[in-house]
Amino acid sequence: MNERLLSILKICFDNGETSIADIANRLKVTEVTVRKDINALIEKKLVQNQRGKISLCISENGQMTYALRAVINLNTKIELAKYAASLIKDDQIVFIDSGSTLVHIVDHIKSHNNVFVTSGIETATKAAEHGLRIYLLPGFVNSQANYVYSNDGVNLLKTMNFDVAFVGVSGISRFYKYATNSPETASVKTMSIHQSEKTYVVSDASKFSVLGFVSFADFDQVTLITDQRPPNDLPNIDYIIPESLKIL
Repeated sequence: MNERLLSILKICFDNGETSIADIANRLKVTEVTVRKDINALIEKKLVQNQRGKISLCISENGQMTYALRAVINLNTKIELAKYAASLIKDDQIVFIDSGSTLVHIVDHIKSHNNVFVTSGIETATKAAEHGLRIYLLPGFVNSQANYVYSNDGVNLLKTMNFDVAFVGVSGISRFYKYATNSPETASVKTMSIHQSEKTYVVSDASKFSVLGFVSFADFDQVTLITDQRPPNDLPNIDYIIPESLKIL
């Protein structure tokens, strides 16, 4: 997907609703060009045009689809994933949660002789393509959210021990701490944290001060890898901003 399409998605994400004229003005292109881009995004089911109001496509439960989350803030997500991958050492056993940021970790593995475990369908596929040793947890396939889940999978996690785990998050807030919108994924995250010597939550700043449905970790249980300093209403967060994102 080209940079202009990504910019249009970012404008929609930041503003909720916008117009073709507003997008054209922001991007310094013609409205004809924007209309062509909007039609391309509509075909991919990423945006919708309702009476001239352009907005992101939202699923029935009010959440962005995985396909949409995968391209929002894409460049930032890739940089966060690169940094996460750099923390993996030779011979370590690693858990990688499902998620639109975490899926990029396996593209940047430099370490050797690792064992990876994941609940993410795309993560498992990409890791296998890279020749990495990867285990996909068993369970029901949620194709819309791109993960697998079952009680058997959670029970299997109880028997595993990880050197490091990387997990995703739906919201980071003062009262609910680290939270997700799915009880299913919350149980996987909680168990992987419990079974790991060190855990990192990997998320861009769009999740700050967002309320998630199910809490899975307190601030003192994990370290956050993110692109911006957490706001003042989120005290006591242990966080890292990769050097590559400090200059963007």
